[in-house]
Amino acid sequence: MVHIVFVGANIPPEGNSAISIFRPSERFGIGVWLRLMAWKISFMDKAVEEDMRKTLCNDMDEATVQQVLAGGKHPEPPAIFYELVSRLQMPSISCTYIKLLQDQSILPPSKQDEMAANIGAKVLTLNTGHTAMLSRPHELAKLLNGIVSEITVQQE
Repeated sequence: MVHIVFVGANIPPEGNSAISIFRPSERFGIGVWLRLMAWKISFMDKAVEEDMRKTLCNDMDEATVQQVLAGGKHPEPPAIFYELVSRLQMPSISCTYIKLLQDQSILPPSKQDEMAANIGAKVLTLNTGHTAMLSRPHELAKLLNGIVSEITVQQE
């Protein structure tokens, strides 16, 4: 059996882009942020670090924060935000959405509810920030193992 698990993911409505889920003021801010990051303006380094600490590392110990900061000051490619998404050619696949309750990124828990609804996913929760695989890897693994166990039982 095939099953997809989304962890705090941006899943826009059919035919829309990832940036379309945000209010116009948020879209503008994201666009400006992406452009400044792409220009690699040196004064932005401190701002990028502060933003990453707040949005991606809010539930991490300092050692893990330092790992993230050492390798993570590279922006997402803008196309991820602007390309239209279509699931019309995708086969019907069961899925689970793991809602991250402490997420302080651009996908707070209320937005994650919308994302799960866009694909009709079963929702499970994890009391972590946006980067659960780094801040709470064992808890995430336990949740994923539970999903696998449930799917295995359903196959039998």
